[in-house]
Amino acid sequence: MKWKRIWISFWLLTFLAVFIVTLINRTPYFLLGGSSSVASLMEQLLTRYPDNHKKGDFNYVSSASAGAPPRVETNLFGIGWLSEEYHINPPDKPKVKPNLIDFQMMKDALIIVYNVPQQYLVTPGTILDFDSQKIQQIYLDNKPWNEVFPSLFKKYLPTKTFTRPNGSGTRTVFDQKALNSDSYYAANTVDSSSAMLNLDPGSIGYTSYADYSQAKAINVTAGTWENFEANYDTIETNIYSLWRPFTGIINKTYKYKDEIAKFLRWIFSDEPIVTEIFKKYGPRININDSVNQELNTWLTQFN
Repeated sequence: MKWKRIWISFWLLTFLAVFIVTLINRTPYFLLGGSSSVASLMEQLLTRYPDNHKKGDFNYVSSASAGAPPRVETNLFGIGWLSEEYHINPPDKPKVKPNLIDFQMMKDALIIVYNVPQQYLVTPGTILDFDSQKIQQIYLDNKPWNEVFPSLFKKYLPTKTFTRPNGSGTRTVFDQKALNSDSYYAANTVDSSSAMLNLDPGSIGYTSYADYSQAKAINVTAGTWENFEANYDTIETNIYSLWRPFTGIINKTYKYKDEIAKFLRWIFSDEPIVTEIFKKYGPRININDSVNQELNTWLTQFN
């Protein structure tokens, strides 16, 4: 019942955004939306996009990754965004939805974050290193910090776990790659990756590299994963194994597809401002990469 209410809220939010934009501006609007992890990056790109507010207005609706595909399929979204790997039409199989194209814009990463008061550590300032075994001990077994890291803690400190809702791309990546288990676990739920940047003492959660790298006020520390720090270089080279793509979906029957195509060509261009934005948020995936072959072919028909 809870998830039903959440889905209804997502749809109401989308329709409300459409209604408000229609009232304010009679010019065409191009609604983009989906993952909240993609929101900050997309807002930066839309703010700097030189053709925004010319032939129409681009707007981003932040909800969850799972809400993006159906809204693209019904042409409510010009582009839907997910913070996970996703294929509308599975590779090497007959296309079920030939009008839809999925592509990958950027490499992001899942980061384990925590708030541990320094007085509990044997050596203050120590950065905790995580792996799937430690995450399972915390999320599945509810072990305290001093049992998970016995040589690093000098006294008892219980763990307080945080997660994202079902339907979140970040939650999917966490469950599959970090927790590496299908087992049920109870944890406090927050609605966005950015909400993980301010946690109570003793807490642990996970967030997006894109959000963490641009955060101004936080009280959490980013842990390493299997002895590797998440940064631009380790994500780009796949050394940091918890990387995940920001996946986009478009519909070839969208009414304003010319404007969507123009925006996408700008995103994948060598314009200095575009390069600068991605340098801050994460490694952009090349338009000529094999994962973007279908999108690249589709874009060639537009001037």
